Amino acid sequence: MIEKHFFKRPLNLEISVATLGISRDDWFCHKPGMQTEFVKDTMVKNGYDIVPIINKQGKFMKYYFLGENNELKVETIKDEDRLYYLTHVSDVIWKMNNEKRKHYFLSNGKDKDDVVGLLSLSNFNSREFYVYLFSLIAYIEKGLAGLIDSDGDEAFGILEKKANNDDLKNQLITIIDRYTKDKLNDAENNYKEYLYLHHLLWLISSESKFELLKYSSEYDFIKHTGKIKNIRNNVAHPIKSLVRNLNDLQDLHLGLSKIYDLKDRVENCKSE
Repeated sequence: MIEKHFFKRPLNLEISVATLGISRDDWFCHKPGMQTEFVKDTMVKNGYDIVPIINKQGKFMKYYFLGENNELKVETIKDEDRLYYLTHVSDVIWKMNNEKRKHYFLSNGKDKDDVVGLLSLSNFNSREFYVYLFSLIAYIEKGLAGLIDSDGDEAFGILEKKANNDDLKNQLITIIDRYTKDKLNDAENNYKEYLYLHHLLWLISSESKFELLKYSSEYDFIKHTGKIKNIRNNVAHPIKSLVRNLNDLQDLHLGLSKIYDLKDRVENCKSE
């Protein structure tokens, strides 16, 4: 029956650069006859790194950028400046990090002059990307929780030993208090639902369940999970931007690579 398909649909978390970038219909650009001083002032006021230039034929062949002392300069859009607009976000993060790029012009690939949008570092701070990241992390948290066998008392005992500073100790006390209060009020949930990502990682390590995930050691399992924690904190409480510069982009690349790795291993573990 067709209904069965909807009960067994796999998670589909996909996002392209077009979802994050800005369309040529929405960006600020230099049009024929526009004063360059106005372009410069707009760039400085709004923090724009580049401004596309549309020529009299309606094509985007060049762009403005600010040089030293906010001097307005012109650059030609070259082949290496272009990226297919439906490229997966994970691929563009790898590419931008590898090439140390801060932007790409998005093209639909129909002809060499067809620019349809722009992707910059700032676009990785969009709501759509935050929702995408949070969904991925929540998914692997649930998958990791499903591997843990310890009951509540055992788990809290393990976590108390792992909490090695006041912040972690106070955080765990708050969690246990909430769990205990809910239990007394007949609103008890599984204790794992109260835990943070690092708690789940500690319990997985304590039970050596990283072996089920085909990691050769606890070190390989834990490696780069701190980057995931930072990503989660940023998207859950977006006080500051996730990506402000190329160093932030590198951290995002490492964290997202680990997220994908954990996701694949959790799913493979479930299928065995």
